[in-house]
Amino acid sequence: MKLLIARCLWVALVVLPASWAGVVPDRYIVELTAAPAAERVAASGRRPSRSLLTQHRSQVRAEQQSARLAIKQQGGQVLGSIDTVANALIVHMPASAVARLAQVPGVKRVHPVRQFRMLLDHAVIVTKVSDAWNAIGLDRAGLGMKIGMIDSGIDITHPAFKDTSLTVPAGFPKVNQSSDTSFTNNKVIVARSYASLFAATDPDTSARDESGHGTATAMAAAGELVSGPLATIRGVAPKAYLGSYKVFGSPGVNDTAPEDAILTAINDAVTDGMDVINLSLGDALAENLDQDVQATAIQQATSLGVIVVVAAGNTGPGLHTIGPPGSAPAAITVGASSNERTFGGTATVGGTAYLAIPGNGPSVSEPVTAPLKSVAALDGNGLGCTPPATKPAKCAMSTMRYAPTSSAIARKARKSMMRG
Repeated sequence: MKLLIARCLWVALVVLPASWAGVVPDRYIVELTAAPAAERVAASGRRPSRSLLTQHRSQVRAEQQSARLAIKQQGGQVLGSIDTVANALIVHMPASAVARLAQVPGVKRVHPVRQFRMLLDHAVIVTKVSDAWNAIGLDRAGLGMKIGMIDSGIDITHPAFKDTSLTVPAGFPKVNQSSDTSFTNNKVIVARSYASLFAATDPDTSARDESGHGTATAMAAAGELVSGPLATIRGVAPKAYLGSYKVFGSPGVNDTAPEDAILTAINDAVTDGMDVINLSLGDALAENLDQDVQATAIQQATSLGVIVVVAAGNTGPGLHTIGPPGSAPAAITVGASSNERTFGGTATVGGTAYLAIPGNGPSVSEPVTAPLKSVAALDGNGLGCTPPATKPAKCAMSTMRYAPTSSAIARKARKSMMRG
């Protein structure tokens, strides 16, 4: 297995400011200067193995003890640790005292814990998956692979996750609390909940999927053939095992996932032996790569041969916009090349709402009322891709009221129209 050599980044010991996105109050990821276990494996020049990784993890955890003690003496509470894809401690400490953390010997950076949102909420198949199935056979699609879904959990009662042909691998199932074994079976072989790190106390601390988002992404990745009232569907790798790493909680309570929970889940997925990690989540604003602990963690995961796939995001504001952790160079960042979503506002004409796709001109802050004229009458094809030969005269065809902030997007456009 080819190893990726991680670069050493020399950065001053400072508390990094939070991005404009939401953060968990009084909680921080304290990154330490010593290399994590994955980087030590890569630096050894030896082929990655479970025993070698375990050896380096033990070394990292032992080295973290002095930092744990020093942080406690400074008034901080260590909630957890990460040793494989990052060398970091998760710390609760009042913001008024957090500057002390940067003064602890061995501390490299202090990151406020950002909140990340679910991203996949509408998608269609645009790749040639059928060709792959035909090449290898459906009975081998994903066979033996383990896919870690870092999401809201997986509902194992769904028929897509009941494959009796699979046998639970040795060493599984893996859970954070023994009661969560009830959320595993012969296909879903990991059910870890990170409710202890959620921003708010959740009514359900188990690995159960409360929102359905994780079940949907797991279906897309590795669901078995199932028939529903609208369609018959199947995942891309139906014979793969699934690992459920729950970082989102109950809707309306914990709709976002804390960064420290995500980082811990990545760490666990790597040490659990997942071959692929999927992150259908993200933030709107990417940090500098040399300061982004998740980007570094993904780099470390890939150095051990793990494939990390991340959603590019739906946030915008423009085409080709990518947010973190999809901005990580080592990730395979995926965005839809074709789907059924169109972003725009509404134009109401004669009481009927039409789709109004914004151009690249200046934004307007107030509704605009003006007459309309058909583009087809100006350019001959109705595409509106070239300026009209002459400035059109105003017409009394109808009146449009354009509300740029409207969230109701009508799909009733009959013609492309422009103001006359």
